[in-house]
Amino acid sequence: MISHLTLKNFQIHDDQEIELDPLATTFVGPSDRGKSAFLRSLKWLCLNTPRGADFVKHGENFCGVSATVDGKELSRYRGKDSNSYCLDGATFEAIGNSVPQEVQDLLQVSEDNWQSQLAAPFWLSLSPPDLARELNAVVNLTEIDQVFERVASQIRRFRAEESVVGERWSNAQKEASELAWVELAYSRYQQLEAKQEQVERLRSQVERLDALVFQAEQAQKTTEFLPKIQALLTKLARVQELASQVQKLGRLLEQYQELQTITSSLPALTNLVKKLGRIITARKKLDLYQELLYQHAQEEQQWRTRSERSHQYDQKLSQVKSCPLCGQKP
Repeated sequence: MISHLTLKNFQIHDDQEIELDPLATTFVGPSDRGKSAFLRSLKWLCLNTPRGADFVKHGENFCGVSATVDGKELSRYRGKDSNSYCLDGATFEAIGNSVPQEVQDLLQVSEDNWQSQLAAPFWLSLSPPDLARELNAVVNLTEIDQVFERVASQIRRFRAEESVVGERWSNAQKEASELAWVELAYSRYQQLEAKQEQVERLRSQVERLDALVFQAEQAQKTTEFLPKIQALLTKLARVQELASQVQKLGRLLEQYQELQTITSSLPALTNLVKKLGRIITARKKLDLYQELLYQHAQEEQQWRTRSERSHQYDQKLSQVKSCPLCGQKP
């Protein structure tokens, strides 16, 4: 529902606002004062007709119509560089006499909703064919007839399908009665499967028994060779013992060779030990000599310090002319 309308530079109106009644709104006034302009502005807003810019007020370069529709703000603007709709901040171009789909969805208005100012009373002066066409344009009787035809066609199709399905159901019941033996055959088949499983288990047990018999025969054959195997094991243990003794002899021989090497190098080691002893003794003497030199240097430094202080005292004494206590001259 359109509740508010605003015109700017539209024909005679500079800036005009009106509130529309929810039921009916009547415009009353002298001629040529802009009553029809309100109807033209509504038609221009809703249907984008007429085309062109003849309704722009003389001396102005744009015009606009805005309305509040079901709480939403809709406006139509026409200027030198713009020809557009605006719906809640979204802008749509107005091309030719077309109305943006978003605006159409909001208004739900067509030419059938309009009547010109000087037209005859609505539908009362029309001939029956014209009235039928008008009614058909409003309530779309053709579409209703098409819907009825489609419904009737679907009903006929459903009835035909129902007949076919019923016939198939009857045939299926007959086939089921003819196949009653299948259930008994299936029961016997299950019994055969159970017996087959028993046969498989018995066959598995027989195979295990055959394996055990074969292992027993092999074990019996093996017992015949036990004395020979025991003799071989005894010889093998003796061989392993001899091998162990050979390894011990090898390790003893290696140790003996190492001792011989050490013994052959004993004289050289003795000389080295003697030389090392002499070097250690010389090192101790050297450390003692360095310590004596250090002490001598300390004493020499102390002597020099004392000599310098004595010299300083002598200089100061030479400068004294008489004793400060008794007054005698030195």
